[in-house]
Amino acid sequence: MKRNSKQFLALFMAVAMSVTPVSYAYAEDSAVAGVENTESGQQTVEVTDGKIGAADAALADGVYTPDKFSWSGGTGKVSISCTKITVTGGQAYATIVFSSGSYGYVKANGNTYYPTTTGSTSTFVIPVELNKNNTIIGMTTKMSTAHEISYSIFIYLSAAAKADGTTVSGETNLSADTLDEKAPEIMGLSYQSETKVEHAKYFKIYHYDQGITLLEIDQRKDEDTKETKTKDTKEDTDSGLTPAQEEKLALYKAKIVRYLIVPEDAEIPAGLDKEMIVIQKPKKSAYVGSEEVLEILDKLNATDQITSVGVKQKNCKVEGIAKAMKAKKIIYAGTYKKPENKKLMKSKCDLAILSNKIFPDEKNEKKMSVEDQQKRYEELAEKFVLLDVPMIVDRSADEEKDDAKAEWSKVYEAIFAQTDSTDSSAKN
Repeated sequence: MKRNSKQFLALFMAVAMSVTPVSYAYAEDSAVAGVENTESGQQTVEVTDGKIGAADAALADGVYTPDKFSWSGGTGKVSISCTKITVTGGQAYATIVFSSGSYGYVKANGNTYYPTTTGSTSTFVIPVELNKNNTIIGMTTKMSTAHEISYSIFIYLSAAAKADGTTVSGETNLSADTLDEKAPEIMGLSYQSETKVEHAKYFKIYHYDQGITLLEIDQRKDEDTKETKTKDTKEDTDSGLTPAQEEKLALYKAKIVRYLIVPEDAEIPAGLDKEMIVIQKPKKSAYVGSEEVLEILDKLNATDQITSVGVKQKNCKVEGIAKAMKAKKIIYAGTYKKPENKKLMKSKCDLAILSNKIFPDEKNEKKMSVEDQQKRYEELAEKFVLLDVPMIVDRSADEEKDDAKAEWSKVYEAIFAQTDSTDSSAKN
């Protein structure tokens, strides 16, 4: 991928994010959070309005330290932290700090709040609901004109969870280098069941509340591949990606790649998109560059969710796909090695599934070094990060036995099934 094209696409995607220019005069003349010291050394907060959650109302008044704080939004150049929670009159107020001193106000729950302190950072006190996502809008003057940027923040407080009687986890606990042998804890979610995998060794599937599914795929090939990944990751220092995109690209370079499959009516805690690749259901316009996956999807009657493929019509062995290509319902969008951007965008691609042959392997590419193959894989991952399209590398062909290969249908059933079909294959 050429450097100038990557930088142009990175700039285009950054501009397309939720950043809206505003005038300084747009700040509302509404109640502002005020903080004052008391003799006990704690702080009381006075705010006229705020949304009260059931868990917050059950908490005793006082100052609490968040057990976990996470956030998402923006480009990642500015970070957000939460130093404390103050509960007064059944309402929780968060003290949040932006890592930039250029934030002039924050909008939350229909009101505008101005900073209590500024300098190299900007500090605000705002009403929040605990253990739930809170949407806030911060106005920054760091750019050429003032801009409002939408963020989502999630503040976990175990005391609030106990008061509300919920069982959601406050931590995300994932194995670093291997597939999880038991369901990992995921912040803000409650574990439900596991899909039985008796033969396949390269994936695991766990189910959580709201119909949310965790898919883990083992991308390890051999020791040479591991060393190459580490080397290339360190050398790639000028990608032209935003910090948020760099974080997402790093997820594809991990030994275990994790996907959070989320139904359209479900909501995940803010920040989980930095730890796992989010696949939003339903999928309507997938690109499939693996013939093995085309056969699986044909058996699952899910080919209507495919709009582009990595095989030409004359070479396609799946009859249903070949007919759809002839009728121009499915287009050829380049091979899994070189998918074509324009065709992917034209087909409104929302998921890319590639062949396992994209992984570095001396047997697959005799004319290309393992290092160059690894570079090619990372450039492909970068392409889909820039397009904001989740990418999966299918490893069904790497399974040794046919019954293990066949179990990969469970992966695509979890992704493409219109309704929850896990009951028959799950255990508590």
